[in-house]
Amino acid sequence: MLVAATVSDAEELLSIQHRVFGALYETYRDQYNPAIESLDCFQLRFARPNCKYYKVVEEGRTVGLARTTVAEHAERG
Repeated sequence: MLVAATVSDAEELLSIQHRVFGALYETYRDQYNPAIESLDCFQLRFARPNCKYYKVVEEGRTVGLARTTVAEHAERG
């Protein structure tokens, strides 16, 4: 189930993100890999009005995350 996340979920979600992208970082060592994103940068995304985070919850446990971003120039309708 998808549950809207809040900034108080940031540490838990960032930990999941680091685990998920860790192998890709070890392979490519690119500077933009989500596996090396800092908590400060991750939390800043929560403040963006066009960005929403969701927790993937299964049997009461957070097992994943999803982020949606709406383009700033997108029309609403």
